[in-house]
Amino acid sequence: MITSKQRAYLRGLANNVQALYQIGKQGATEQVVEQLDKALEAREIIKVHVLENSLLNTKQICSELSEKLGAEPVQAIGSKLVLYRESKTNKEIYIPPEKKPVKKETAKKNVKKSADKKTDKTSDKKFKPYYGNSYNKTNKNAKKTER
Repeated sequence: MITSKQRAYLRGLANNVQALYQIGKQGATEQVVEQLDKALEAREIIKVHVLENSLLNTKQICSELSEKLGAEPVQAIGSKLVLYRESKTNKEIYIPPEKKPVKKETAKKNVKKSADKKTDKTSDKKFKPYYGNSYNKTNKNAKKTER
């Protein structure tokens, strides 16, 4: 299972890939599945065009093919779908690894430490208002006034 960031990376790679395979009225037959299996082993990422006369829609065909091929569905938009499966023999695509999430306990400890370091320094200083070129507070659209 790939993460959403990894899927986004694969979608970016799939922009440059041509749709070399078509699925028509008969759907995902055994011959089509065999052909796509060989293509996934050779290329790792493929784009498939689903014809209008197909009985199933693109998302249904995408889920069916991903189950039969053991591939990850990357995207299914309009009449095109993208599948990814890591090649066993010639791996060409490097997917960035997923980052490990930060444990909640360590995050809370960091917040407590930073809260302890903060001190109230505003109480030591006297408030000195700035009377330079300021805007008239009653009308925001008014011109600048000089004091």
